[in-house]
Amino acid sequence: MLEITFSESAYGYLRISKGFANREILCFPLVWSIGDISDSTPGQARRNVLRRLCTFDLDECREQIDRQMKEAAASYQTLLERAAEGEAVRVWYSRQPDELCGFYWLMAQLDGMPDCPVSAAKLPLYVETGKDELVAHNCWGEVSPEECLIPQEQAVSLNVRRSAARHWQELQEENAPLRAEINRRLVSVPEDFYDCFIRAELPRVGEAFLQGRLIGRVMSRSQMGLHDGLLSGRIDAMVQAGELEIIKAAPEDCPSHSRRILRKR
Repeated sequence: MLEITFSESAYGYLRISKGFANREILCFPLVWSIGDISDSTPGQARRNVLRRLCTFDLDECREQIDRQMKEAAASYQTLLERAAEGEAVRVWYSRQPDELCGFYWLMAQLDGMPDCPVSAAKLPLYVETGKDELVAHNCWGEVSPEECLIPQEQAVSLNVRRSAARHWQELQEENAPLRAEINRRLVSVPEDFYDCFIRAELPRVGEAFLQGRLIGRVMSRSQMGLHDGLLSGRIDAMVQAGELEIIKAAPEDCPSHSRRILRKR
């Protein structure tokens, strides 16, 4: 059986979890919820999207992305070859935008391979710890091996697979800047879709604030598993539009925009 994950952190979770050390795990950290999806293969178009999301040193980021893309391309060929031979596939996903898009993307790649059994390990909304509290995670990458969180596996029927594949093809045709779940449906949304979450935090960060602090608050309070590079790009757009202004640039030895000091105009 091939285990499919959509982030390196989720891959790492499975790799060191009990019972999975010797399993074949394929990782596709391709962030399908953001940017151009007209090409569904791990190629140059996706590489360009990932590079735009970089918030740190560009050279270091490029090396990491090139490695990820090389590994994803090899995993993609393995997936197609083994699935065509009828090997079972289990997909690990959640309602987080990248993992949810990953599920739809995967169903499109397996469309036309009815002899390949598919099952899903979907992250539960919360877990009862037995200590009078609940623990909630946005995505599989947030789960620690100590939690031993193995959800009930469910088979994905051919009808569900075909429906998901068609839906992904529709999203490809729309090719919007972003994709998000609204009312339990994955839909195309405009590039400023998450701006309201940024604006909601502005009164709470003070008159002058670190960009990284604002991003951290949005990610923490929204609990939507948003990408920091996406939020950084939207803050840049607000600066260009005159809604925010830079009052102190990031230090010269700091390649990350997160160290800039901003204020609302």
